[in-house]
Amino acid sequence: GLAERYEQSPDGTAWTFHLRPAKDPGGDEVTPDDVIFSVDLYLHEAFQSSLRLSLAAGGHPPTVTRAGDRSVRVT
Repeated sequence: GLAERYEQSPDGTAWTFHLRPAKDPGGDEVTPDDVIFSVDLYLHEAFQSSLRLSLAAGGHPPTVTRAGDRSVRVT
C-alpha cells in the first residue's frame, strides 16, 4: 500500500496516513496532493464510483487534507 503507517485520533474521528516514498507511472514522486486529488476524484458525484458510497460515514463522504510533507488526514 501507499501508506507506511497510520494513526487514529483519540476521539476516533480522524486518521492520519503517513505515505511511503513512491513514484507514479511517469516517474514523479507521489505527494499528499496526488492522494488528495485521487480521493476527491473518486468521491465526486459525477464520477459515479461505488467507492464513494462505501466511504461515506453518516451519508457524508470523508474530507482529505494535507497533514505534512508525506501525510494526509482523513476526517
